[in-house]
Amino acid sequence: LAAMIRTAVRAMVIDGECFVIYPREPGPGGMAQFRVLEADYLDDRVQTRTTGNENSIYDGIEYDRAGRVVAYHLYDEHPGSAV
Repeated sequence: LAAMIRTAVRAMVIDGECFVIYPREPGPGGMAQFRVLEADYLDDRVQTRTTGNENSIYDGIEYDRAGRVVAYHLYDEHPGSAV
């Protein structure tokens, strides 16, 4: 837990924000396996788009018609990593 907090604080200091992913299902041993992701994981390739359910996506963040955040569109791996 301490390592995760250090990673999150470091990402927030450097990037100003981070994502902490809480899985829907527990990992090995029944423990939740949190993930800390840098803001770089946000898929901002699509600047503005409307989805089939009338939600809109702006810079990788999906909003419903009332303007509430309903989803974050993230890359599977860090966009700067060598493939």
